[in-house]
Amino acid sequence: MSLTTTEEFGFADKLIEYLTAHQAELLAVGLDVSGWITDIQTKKSTAVSKDQTQEAAKTAQSEATTQTVAALQTLYDTVSSKVDAAAGAVGKTTPTGKQILNIRSDIRRGPGPAPTTPANP
Repeated sequence: MSLTTTEEFGFADKLIEYLTAHQAELLAVGLDVSGWITDIQTKKSTAVSKDQTQEAAKTAQSEATTQTVAALQTLYDTVSSKVDAAAGAVGKTTPTGKQILNIRSDIRRGPGPAPTTPANP
């Protein structure tokens, strides 16, 4: 089972707290934990710093994604409006109008085979 970031920090804090409170008792049995306390504090400090950097990057990515989505929507709306205006200017049912309107629909469904002209009976 892996721990969450908060649990990792809490785990380190609890051990530091215990080792600090029982440092004399542990030293009496031959275990000097002063270096351990310093080591854990240093590694926790590094982990906290890296976590803050990661969280800032996540926020920046989220903001960039939101801005990109908005910019893409603005682009699409503008281009789509221009397609409608151009097709409307030449007549949406004219061959040229249909060709202009197909620019948008071809993007969604992909260009199909060239339309065949029905044979005249």
